[in-house]
Amino acid sequence: MRIERQAACRASVTAGYGDSRTEKCRRTFGPPYLLVDYQVAVHSSNNGSFSASRYASGAQIKIEERINESYDRAIDIAGEYMDVGGEFRLKESKRRHMDYFLTYSTNQDTLELTVNASGHGWDLDRKRGWQDTSLIAHVLCIAPENLTDQLVAEFLKPPDRVIFQNDFPTSKHIVWAAVDHNRQCSSVATPTVTMIGSVGKESILVPKQGALEGRVCARLYDNAPTGLVGINFCEYKGGDRILLASVPLNCKN
Repeated sequence: MRIERQAACRASVTAGYGDSRTEKCRRTFGPPYLLVDYQVAVHSSNNGSFSASRYASGAQIKIEERINESYDRAIDIAGEYMDVGGEFRLKESKRRHMDYFLTYSTNQDTLELTVNASGHGWDLDRKRGWQDTSLIAHVLCIAPENLTDQLVAEFLKPPDRVIFQNDFPTSKHIVWAAVDHNRQCSSVATPTVTMIGSVGKESILVPKQGALEGRVCARLYDNAPTGLVGINFCEYKGGDRILLASVPLNCKN
């Protein structure tokens, strides 16, 4: 999050001799921006004046909703990833993020600028009056539309494990290998790790570092390394949760 300057609005008015004129402009800030402060820039003035104010229009409520919804979704994804550390960091970041919001939010999210000018002089020296003024807003980009994606990229690790749930009535052997950039899920990718899928238990495979996108190549046996249970080489990726009895009989990639 960073504070940046933006042109909010500009108002200009010109009045002839014996005349007075007023013009207004306004700017409302909603997601992703939170109005922090503003400054006035006078470009030109001759017998003119201005006034600037900020007031509530209700856009802050939408910002608070977006922050909460984005963090809650990212925290749900952390649970899906089983990333306990990431979930903790997200909750801490949410607390700090809301502190920013509460610090800067005064429920005043609209700027309004009013400029006035009057003609002046006398009958033999008639003069125009004018006022040309801008508002510069200081805003905090606090709730972008892709906030959830940014949070996931910043705080969470993609799931690096494949979970097999043994719903067979007997134990099974899971023989698997990580799929790297040089090997496809086939006989070339020689399985190197064997795990026992106990009845009713989960077997968690964590691909070795270098596995392509967390992919693993697995085969299922009654008794390793013989007794192949109807499948060839099946490829799975990090985050998959597999019921062994539901795997395809002839999975081949």
